Amino acid sequence: MLGTYRYVLALLVTLSHLWTSLAGWSGVVAVFGFFLISGYLMTSILHHSYGFDMAGLRRYAVNRFLRIYPSYWTVLLLSLLVVYAIPKDAFLTNFKLSMPRELVAHWLPNVFIVGLLDGPLKVLVPPAWSLDIELVFYGLMGLGLSRNRMTVTVWFLVSLGYTVWLNVQEAPFGDRYSAYAAASLPFSMGAMVYMYRHFLLRYLCLPWTWAVALWLLALVGVRLEWLGDPRGVGFYLLLLLSALLLISINKLDPGTLPTWWLRVDQMLGNLAYPIFLCHWQVAAVVRYVVFDSEKPDGGGLWLVSIGFIHLLGFLVYYLVDRNVNRVRDKVRGKARLDLKELAE
Repeated sequence: MLGTYRYVLALLVTLSHLWTSLAGWSGVVAVFGFFLISGYLMTSILHHSYGFDMAGLRRYAVNRFLRIYPSYWTVLLLSLLVVYAIPKDAFLTNFKLSMPRELVAHWLPNVFIVGLLDGPLKVLVPPAWSLDIELVFYGLMGLGLSRNRMTVTVWFLVSLGYTVWLNVQEAPFGDRYSAYAAASLPFSMGAMVYMYRHFLLRYLCLPWTWAVALWLLALVGVRLEWLGDPRGVGFYLLLLLSALLLISINKLDPGTLPTWWLRVDQMLGNLAYPIFLCHWQVAAVVRYVVFDSEKPDGGGLWLVSIGFIHLLGFLVYYLVDRNVNRVRDKVRGKARLDLKELAE
C-alpha cells in the first residue's frame, strides 16, 4: 500500500501543476505527504539497516545518494534537451524551466540539488527544491534526530511549537511550507509514527479502508473549501489524516494480500519518483507538439501528457533505478537485528 500511496501523491503533484483549476492546492498536500513518509522510512531504515555508527552512516549516505541522484541526473539531461530544443514552450509551461547561465548561482544547485530551495530562478527540474529539503533532513536524521524516542519526541514538539507560532504570527504560506524549518513538522511526524508504532497501532489505527476514505473525503472537502482554507486549516488537517493513513498502512500484513496486488503496489511505488521529476518536461513537449505552443484549455495539458509522463517514468525506472537498486541492495547489506523488536 505504501507504493500506491506514494504514486497517488505523485499524481496529485502533476495535477496541481498541469491542471491547476481542478487541483492547484493538491501539490502542497502531496509534498508534505512525501516528507511524512520520508521521516518514517528514514527512521526505520536507520534503526534496522544501518545504525548510527560511522560505518552504518556511510552506507546510509551512499544509499541516499544512489536513491536520489542517478534518476535525477537522467531527468536533468533530458530536461537540458527540452530546454535547448524548445525554450519558448519550456518557459511558457513553467517559467523556471529555463537554461541555467551562471556557474555558481545556477549550474551548481541544478546539478547537486542543494541550494535549489532559495536559489536560482532557472531550474531544469522544477520540483527538485523539495529534494533539497529531503537531503537536509536525511542528513539531520542520520546525525541524531532519529536516534531514539527522546530525540524524536523533542524534535516533534519543537516543530509543532514552531508551526503553531508561524500560524499565530499569520506568516505567509511560503514560510509555512517551502522552508527547511516548516518541513520539520511532517518529517518529525513520520519519525514519531515509527517510534511509537506499537502504541499507535493499538490505540490510534483505523481500518485502512476507513483511513483511505477519510483522506479522500478530506481532499474533496479541502478542494471545495468545506474544511477551511486549503493552505490553512485544511492543509494541516490533511497532514494529520496522512499520518493516520500511514499508521493504517503499517498494520497491513503483506502476507494477507494477493501476490498480484503486491507487484502492482511495488511498480506504482517505483513510478512515483520518476513521475515527480519529469512531468514538467513532458508537458512542455506535449504543448509544443500537440497544442502548437498554445495554452490548452482546462485539463487538456494534463490529460494528454499523463500517459507520456508514465511512459517516461517507466523508462527512467527500468533503465536507471532498476539497475541502481541492485547496487543499493549490496550497500544496504543484511538488516541489523533488533532483539527488542523481535521480542515484541
